[in-house]
Amino acid sequence: MLDSLAQARELASQALDISQDIKYWFGVGVAQQTLGRIAQSEGSLADAERFLHEAQQTLATIHCRYWLERNYMDQAALSHSQGNPQSAANHL
Repeated sequence: MLDSLAQARELASQALDISQDIKYWFGVGVAQQTLGRIAQSEGSLADAERFLHEAQQTLATIHCRYWLERNYMDQAALSHSQGNPQSAANHL
């Protein structure tokens, strides 16, 4: 599974770079969210928090409510995994 996560991280990083280059903000937000999920799966919780926060900002800026709500769910799951139930509840 580690090889799959590494491959997924590489592809998501490429998607982020390309989306930023062409100013495709929806793609940027989804790539950031994906990188956050991958980081959480790898146990890199600080990176996960950073990517999910960046995704939140990007998705909120373009008023993409559905994906923003999905991101809040990811942030809640991350907070829960960090042992912070109050923060998890705040994201729901």
